[in-house]
Amino acid sequence: ESQPLIGTVGCVTRRKGLIFLVEALPIILRAFPLARVLSVGSPDNSDYQEAVLKRAEELGVTHALFFAGSRSDITSILDTIDLFVLPSIEEQIPVALLEAMSSEKPVIASAVGGIPECICHETDGLLVPPATPYALADAVNSLLSDPERRNQFAKKARQKVQQEFSAETQVARIEKLFHSLATRSSNDSTDLVG
Repeated sequence: ESQPLIGTVGCVTRRKGLIFLVEALPIILRAFPLARVLSVGSPDNSDYQEAVLKRAEELGVTHALFFAGSRSDITSILDTIDLFVLPSIEEQIPVALLEAMSSEKPVIASAVGGIPECICHETDGLLVPPATPYALADAVNSLLSDPERRNQFAKKARQKVQQEFSAETQVARIEKLFHSLATRSSNDSTDLVG
């Protein structure tokens, strides 16, 4: 509990918003001095990663930030983290977020793109406005200080992925959609004949 590991997975690119997690780190470290952030993913270009590192240096938090680069053992990495954070400023339906939820990890993410379809705020995770380090830090600190709530969110997140985002669920939805389209197409053809 005194050495929490915060993980994020995704390309180190502007749209993934890692810099906002770095800007939240001074506030997080005040409450949890031994907290560390692990970023997994390769940089899209070195300029953004360099900007993130420069900002970490300016804020005096480089000791708490680790880059793992591109990895193929994401499940093992997710097993080691205490909290998954996705501070994106642009997103669709992020696979890394669903993987974290499926691995029964508590999640915090920006309320952008398709993320609110994955996370119901205060039910199976926390949503924060994008590009807001203070809100991100508050959310991280609130979950790190409440293991029971983290555990509750993690269990509900896993259930949500199993119920709404599993392969079986998606196949059933696609089949239902095709069936409704075929039925509608058949009815439209009958209307033209009648």
